[in-house]
Amino acid sequence: MGMKEGQCIIGGGKCYQLLEDAKENARNGFSTWTAKVKKVSENGQEDEIYFLKFTEILDKTGKQGLEREGKFRMHHPYIEHVYGSFEAEDEKGREFYCVLAEYIDGEDLRDYRANQLLNEKEMFRYMIQILYGVQYYTNFKSDDPYVHRDLKPEN
Repeated sequence: MGMKEGQCIIGGGKCYQLLEDAKENARNGFSTWTAKVKKVSENGQEDEIYFLKFTEILDKTGKQGLEREGKFRMHHPYIEHVYGSFEAEDEKGREFYCVLAEYIDGEDLRDYRANQLLNEKEMFRYMIQILYGVQYYTNFKSDDPYVHRDLKPEN
């Protein structure tokens, strides 16, 4: 199903044009796809860049996972903002379930480590910083029941 740079996913009256080839994330028998996108209005005006995660609507397991992610809306300076979820289709009529999120430019921790040749001690220090961030957030707003549930080096 791989979507390519330049293709659009259309949902809610908006066109999200892929700025890169979509990357597949396959696990436990289902796939989701991710890509950097820009929202293009009907008059051709480009909006800011977003992060789009999507799966085919026919993939029930993938859709259920993204429905949960679409509800994960939290406003905290150290956690990516999720703007919501919606159903959409591409130019060929394939139907998708999508989650739109803030795009944060940079490389993930795994790539950073590979490029910087971090040793185990430095990597441990980064992981401790992440855990302190989680501790700060859980103390930041005690009545908020959400905790980032996808904590891994790539995020």
